[in-house]
Amino acid sequence: MADDITLGGEQLAPQDQAALDRVRGVTNDDANPYNEDGSLKNEPFEIPEKFKGKSPEEIVKSYLELEKKLSEKQQNTSEKAPDAQQGAIEAKVGSVLTPKDFEVYEKAYLENGKLDDNHYKELEKKGLSKEIIDLYIEGAKARDIIYTNAIYEAAGGAEEYKELVKWASENITDQSVIADINRDLSSGNVSKAKWAVENLQLRRGTPPRKLEGSSVADTATKSYKDKSEWQRDVSNALYGRDKKYTQAVDARYLVSKKRGTI
Repeated sequence: MADDITLGGEQLAPQDQAALDRVRGVTNDDANPYNEDGSLKNEPFEIPEKFKGKSPEEIVKSYLELEKKLSEKQQNTSEKAPDAQQGAIEAKVGSVLTPKDFEVYEKAYLENGKLDDNHYKELEKKGLSKEIIDLYIEGAKARDIIYTNAIYEAAGGAEEYKELVKWASENITDQSVIADINRDLSSGNVSKAKWAVENLQLRRGTPPRKLEGSSVADTATKSYKDKSEWQRDVSNALYGRDKKYTQAVDARYLVSKKRGTI
């Protein structure tokens, strides 16, 4: 009979006692103080030390702040994950392909807008799967968009940039200057590219969107007599190439603008 079941009179573990009570058919809560998982029913709850003495409103506020911080942490982690993945992909591709390989595949992609099956097979033999290559290409395209937008922003917009380039092609005759500007624009370095844009703007007579050094003391710098005098200096091959010469011309330009002589 069920009433005769015993485990030798020894002290039972809570889960064993609960099992025994179920066999005995005990259903009274007072007689069975244990839950199905063996934990005690109505076990007293102890308020954490950091919440003692705080009102319910303060506790809720603390909880909401914690929830917000956890959410922001998760968001930051999710944003960094793609960057980390792309970095690993670029490192892998860069460790496998030679500069000559990059040149060949880049040329093929630019000519056709994609790589063909033969290219993917060649890359597969080098240890680079189609998935890796496609992710690499997407990352490169995203970087190009960001880089191009930074150049457009420095010029004041896409149309302004096109007009600036058109002006340069028609008015700058020194091929070494053109080569230097083209090198900076295609360097992949945003700071260099922006400097090239500002260089062109100053040569054309259009003040850059952000003029550095606007606090130059006009008492120590001679202003230009007129715009033609300034244009003569920016047309010099040293402008944009020699740092000291360029800074001197820019300083005179800023003082001249302040005094209204150009």
